[in-house]
Amino acid sequence: MGKHIKTSMDEKVIAYLSIEVHKLDPNNETLNKFRSMLTDTGYEIDKVLKEYEKTKAYPTHYNTDGTWKNKSSQEVVWP
Repeated sequence: MGKHIKTSMDEKVIAYLSIEVHKLDPNNETLNKFRSMLTDTGYEIDKVLKEYEKTKAYPTHYNTDGTWKNKSSQEVVWP
């Protein structure tokens, strides 16, 4: 079996689902277990939830349309 590589869409789904579970049950045992993992995924979930708690906004930095975005202006840059 090949190694799974996370795409932007994978990361966006994980982040959005984590936020939705957190909104329904901030003390969810499974979510908090994933959030406290000492891995890249655990760190990212924790980072997303901390940012959501501050801003109450979903992250928008995911590239899910197959293009690159210029971070300073959010303009689409075609390859």
